[in-house]
Amino acid sequence: MRYLNNLYKYIVFAMSVFMVTQNIYAVTIEELSTICQEMESAVSDISLEYEWYNIPPWTVEEGEAKLGLSGFLAIKDGVERIKLSAEGLSSIRDANSKDGPFPSKLLIETSGSVVDKHKRTWEYMRVNSYDGKKMTRFQNDGWPTRKSEGNISNNKHFDLPLTLTPLGFTVLRPSLSKITGKPFSVILKEDQNNIRLDETIQNINGFNVICIELLESMRKNPYMRIYLSTNHGYTPVRYEYLQGSKSGSVEATITVDVQALERVYEKLWFPSSGTITTKASERIDAYAANKIVINQGLAEKDFKVEFPAGTIVRDEIQKKEYVVKAE
Repeated sequence: MRYLNNLYKYIVFAMSVFMVTQNIYAVTIEELSTICQEMESAVSDISLEYEWYNIPPWTVEEGEAKLGLSGFLAIKDGVERIKLSAEGLSSIRDANSKDGPFPSKLLIETSGSVVDKHKRTWEYMRVNSYDGKKMTRFQNDGWPTRKSEGNISNNKHFDLPLTLTPLGFTVLRPSLSKITGKPFSVILKEDQNNIRLDETIQNINGFNVICIELLESMRKNPYMRIYLSTNHGYTPVRYEYLQGSKSGSVEATITVDVQALERVYEKLWFPSSGTITTKASERIDAYAANKIVINQGLAEKDFKVEFPAGTIVRDEIQKKEYVVKAE
């Protein structure tokens, strides 16, 4: 009887090990395409509040020495506070279009403190907003006197790439990146000859994942790996950009990691924290979200920028320049 009990325990243990290392719920590339398409279209608008920071933070001395920039301003403690609102996310289709990957409306507000080589610090704020009709920019900073400047134009260019926001950690990343240039669901559907699916379960940052490799069309070498969490509806939790080495193997030059997921809707998770590491840099870019709100029905008014009194505004559309007066 003791032998049978021990044998039973061994069989249960062996089965548990097998279940961890094998995907018993096999999924096809076609099914993954459908799943990713549902994720891509699930969020029509989003509002985020988060912190973006460097590990370790840049110092003024390092910036001047390594970057060769005299008068370098370091971000105090390496932390920026960012508010992002976007509407029309499901319309992002082509990163190589004229305006690049862009939702129909987008606002990014960045604030923080900078320090100069004299240890002087001051607060700054930058706002970039496209309301579907025009682009509005606002900047308020400076030492010793603060200066407010605004600009209104038809130029839809944003200084901050969307891949360097929490959106770049989601299933939308392939849509936002010029390397892939189209939605992940479309890649899975149309480029199956250049896709390799590895259903072996791995554990990355606490997530049980399977792996999709995107291959070069000629030599079939992988140039990107995307890891999908099987416990979170195949939500992407790691992107690896690959490069061949002298030994013939490939290695990751950029790794985008989701560190935590927050459930925002039924069967829908959003990355609440993440990191970006690069082979060429000793620093890590990281973010942590404080607020995530989806599908609240954002409108044009939510992307309007109000200039405070004293702001010098250059309106390129109406060809005029003026100073905002106090009411």
